[in-house]
Order: sequence, then C-alpha cells, then structure tokens
Amino acid sequence: MDTAVWVCENPSVLAAAAGTGACVVCVEGRPSVAANLLLSSLAKGGACLHYHGDFGAGGISIANAIIGGIGAEPWRLGVADHASALERARAMGTPLRPLRAMVPEAVWDPDLATAVRASGVEVEEELVMDWLLADLLASSP
Repeated sequence: MDTAVWVCENPSVLAAAAGTGACVVCVEGRPSVAANLLLSSLAKGGACLHYHGDFGAGGISIANAIIGGIGAEPWRLGVADHASALERARAMGTPLRPLRAMVPEAVWDPDLATAVRASGVEVEEELVMDWLLADLLASSP
C-alpha cells in the first residue's frame, strides 16, 4: 500500500496537523529546491502525494507545479471545494483579499481558474483548515 503524504502550502496547517498521525509536508509557499527534491523523491518512492493550497493566483501556480509537475493528487482543490470555501467565508463574514495577480489555468480542473477569477478574491488555505484536519484524522491509522 502506498504511503499517503499530505502536502500543504501554509505553515499554520502543518502546526494544526501536529498530533493527527498523518504524514504532512509544508512547502511554505512556492517550494524551494529542497522541497521539490523531497516531494519528487517521495513520489518516485511510491508515496501518494495529496496537495492543498490557497485558491488564488499564487496558490494555483504552486499547485500546478506540484500536481502537474510532481504528480500529486489535488486535495480539496476543485471548483466545488472553492465554491464551498467561498460560501463559508460569506456565511461567517470573513473578509477575503482581492486577487493579487492573473489566475493561471489549473492543470487538474479546467473550471477552477474561471471560478476563482469570477469570485475576484483569494481564499486562503486556513479558511478550510478544519476540513483539511478532518481528512488527516480520517486517513490516520
């Protein structure tokens, strides 16, 4: 059975994941050469990488490199996940920052970039941290 490795963009997710028993790697934004080497080695060694990051220009660009380049699976990173996160932010009254740059096409979901552009806002990973932690807890032995 392949080892599941959960990869996140933001250190606060890694800190919250401590104690879940899941194998979590945080790339802290755009992955360094060392992070890319680690993820590539894990994938080549048979690990199943699952990636989550921010819904925005930078987040999708990073995800394209990790999902499209290294072969990770998207983790709660589809158009429906984006819609759910937006709905949550609105219901909670959470202010979201405007998009900071042009959102690239997502290699794993042809509708995601259009949805993110239409929203006009960045949805940071921390907004759905409890969803991510629930996945980690469910995946742990």
